[in-house]
Amino acid sequence: MHTGRIGHIDNLPPGARLVGPSDIKAVGEIYTDSKGKQEHSVPSALTITEIEKVVEGFSTAAINAIKAGFDGVEIHSANGYLLEQFLNPNVNIRNDKFGGDVINRSKIILEIAKKTVAAIGKEKTGIRFSPFSTLGNLQPYDPEQVHDTYVYLAKELNKLGILYIHFVMSPNIQEKTLQAIRTSFENTIIASSGYTAETAEAAFSNGFADIVAFGRAFLSNPDYVKRIEMNAPLNQVDFSTLYTTGQEGYTDYPVLE
Repeated sequence: MHTGRIGHIDNLPPGARLVGPSDIKAVGEIYTDSKGKQEHSVPSALTITEIEKVVEGFSTAAINAIKAGFDGVEIHSANGYLLEQFLNPNVNIRNDKFGGDVINRSKIILEIAKKTVAAIGKEKTGIRFSPFSTLGNLQPYDPEQVHDTYVYLAKELNKLGILYIHFVMSPNIQEKTLQAIRTSFENTIIASSGYTAETAEAAFSNGFADIVAFGRAFLSNPDYVKRIEMNAPLNQVDFSTLYTTGQEGYTDYPVLE
């Protein structure tokens, strides 16, 4: 993953710059160790050479993950971070080969996917998308462009044969978009975003997803599977402890006796 314009210079190593597709600052704050909460810094627009280095960085990270014993990697192209910033025309206002139309805005993602597949294999490569996400101060854009973007990506990623695409689901995703993605991508599709055991079962009925993923539920319930099997109550996520230091909110959620 690469956070792109979401960050602050005080959190970066000496000499490093905050970068993004363009020099558009994200509205919002981020925690810094030195000054507490601060507004996001103004990013510098990546040069073509720097984009090439970002692409190489992703494939190198994938190689290192496999060396470290991971089964595979998920390319993070969601949740307001760098790759989704390239997809969003309100953030990506470039006029070179990485900006403009859907194909150009998707280029960095597909180049990273190709490099990653070449580095570790298509059977170890997945990717995460979040259509209609507004995280990281992303602004909504034309639903037809959203449709064209993710259907195009699904088709191109299908050619690469990657293992799966993971979608953070939004109620704004049109049914025709889901159907077109499903038709375009032959391998596994994962859906996530606040599912319960009951809604996960229902999600399979429309034929879009092969797997439903749970994130927050596992964070606050280390024994989540056991609780579902026993129909036991779930711990609720304490949002005040997310992205903070210390064990609170990470290792202190209670388990069943």
